[in-house]
Amino acid sequence: MMGFIDAITEYKRSGRNPVIPDIKLRSPEEGELISAGNVRCYASRLVSAGAPVLSVVTEGKSFGGGPDILKDVAEVTGVPVLRKDFLETEEEIIETKRMGASAVILKYSCLPPERLAKLYKAARSAGLDVLVETHSADELRLAKELGARLIGINNRDITRLETDGGDVSMTESLDSLAREILSGARNPIIISESSISSPEEVRRAVGAGMDGVLIGTALLKAADPGRYYDILSAPVGVKLCGMMDKEGIDICTSGASPEMLGVVTEYPSPVPWNLGAEDAERLIDYIPEDIYSCLVMGGDPGKIIALGESLRPDFIQIHNKESLEDTVLIARELAPAGIRIIRSVPTESKKTEAQFGTSDLEKISYILRDAGVARILMDSRNSENASGLGSRTPMEEFRHLTSVSPIISVIAGGINADNARSVISESGARYIDLMSGIEDAPGRKNPGLVKKLFDNICQAG
Repeated sequence: MMGFIDAITEYKRSGRNPVIPDIKLRSPEEGELISAGNVRCYASRLVSAGAPVLSVVTEGKSFGGGPDILKDVAEVTGVPVLRKDFLETEEEIIETKRMGASAVILKYSCLPPERLAKLYKAARSAGLDVLVETHSADELRLAKELGARLIGINNRDITRLETDGGDVSMTESLDSLAREILSGARNPIIISESSISSPEEVRRAVGAGMDGVLIGTALLKAADPGRYYDILSAPVGVKLCGMMDKEGIDICTSGASPEMLGVVTEYPSPVPWNLGAEDAERLIDYIPEDIYSCLVMGGDPGKIIALGESLRPDFIQIHNKESLEDTVLIARELAPAGIRIIRSVPTESKKTEAQFGTSDLEKISYILRDAGVARILMDSRNSENASGLGSRTPMEEFRHLTSVSPIISVIAGGINADNARSVISESGARYIDLMSGIEDAPGRKNPGLVKKLFDNICQAG
């Protein structure tokens, strides 16, 4: 069997983001997550979805684990397994090897440096890879002195047993320092751990320089863990738009894992994808739980707010001639309902000036960020050519947007199954949006084009 570190390295070469699923029966914060009887099936589904390695918590008192769970997972999956526990003795290291684990975690927050060094040496002598967990700059320095090849940055204080706050910003704050401290170390692999639950957070961690992430609760709570693993590990977030029927949704989610599906509704200009509110509501309800739903709308802010509060999608994309003030109002009014906003911007500076009162994309982006807008979309399709096909891809404008915007930037227009790979490579995009590029006709999604799109995206990563 390939070693734990080698398996992560090999998976990263495939173009996908290494996500290490962390299997725990319960959490002090979340309570019960999975029954012991379902662990084998759950682990197998994750490996079938592509997980190159797994992590299993064997601590019993707070997390419900035990040696038999790790043995079962290692036996049924055949992939390298990391044992997570609060280990203190060489005997426990030997026991870890006997369980069938390929790696073990050692935590500076739980062990004196001298003791950790002895356990590290014992684990390496036993043929185990070691994930050395850190939570501060001082601990990163200790990991370098140890010569660790696999290093974790925990976004939470493990001594508080996952009851504290924490998010990927801890990883981001330590990353540049981590790279500086670890420079010269032999190709360390750095993993962001804990408090990561969404595709956006995975890409934030990877964008901050992480080689992978470890995720437990979000996958354990997912409606379809295999599909959600595929979404989390995808190098690029994909929104497929223009859903008009359940068949189209099925085509776009069978054998493919878009992050988001969009439905155009009550649009103020004539477009062939436009649906009434009742039809849109049925489709929003039909979109799988682990995939974001998005209503693409425009026009009167009051109507957009009312429809959002009624239909409750995950996102609303505002994509017409609404002003900056309108956008801020919509974002703030829908925030209490948990609805996030995507704002399209014109590709031409004159149109941007006319619509927003300024053509300064940096200024616009910061105003949108402060209002809580989640994403900004650079799309060559606008209110004047909304029903047109064959739009160009706004490469230059998008690259400028990403250089000045503090929020997630999405590129759209002219992207299809054939050119997605080159668009991602040339633009540096981590989020793309397609509609007609996977269709035979408006609303008629082509399963072959959807498959080709996702095959090309993985190659592009």
